[in-house]
Amino acid sequence: MRKFAVLLGLVLLVVALWSGGWLYAASEVRNQVAALGRNDGEAAPKVTCGTLSVTGFPFRFDIDCTNATVVSGDVTATAAGVKASWLVYNPTHARFSALAPVALNEAFSGAESFIDFTVAELGALQLSRCTR
Repeated sequence: MRKFAVLLGLVLLVVALWSGGWLYAASEVRNQVAALGRNDGEAAPKVTCGTLSVTGFPFRFDIDCTNATVVSGDVTATAAGVKASWLVYNPTHARFSALAPVALNEAFSGAESFIDFTVAELGALQLSRCTR
C-alpha cells in the first residue's frame, strides 16, 4: 500500500508541475503580446488584439487574436483574426492561420488594400536548425 501511495504522490506532483508550467507559459504569452501593444509602431511594430486567448491545455498552445491590428511605420494592417498553434511535445511544429478581411492602409500615400478570403492557413510548418 505504501508503494502505491508514493507512486500516486509522484504522479500528482508531475501533473501539478506540468500544469503550473503550462499556466506560467500561457501568462508569459499574454504578457509578451501586451508588451507588443505598448510599442510605439515606429521603432518597433505595435500589435494589438481585440480579444486574446491562450488555450490548448495540456499539450498545445493555441494563441487566438481576434480583431488584430499591426502598426509599423506608416502602414497599418488589420485582420478579423489571427491564430497560432504549437504542440508542446513537438515544438518545431507550428500552424498559423488568419481570418478575412485583411486591410492594409498606408498613411503616407493614403493607399488602401483589402484582401478577402475564407481562411488562410500556413500548415504544418516544420522549423529546423541547420548546423555545419
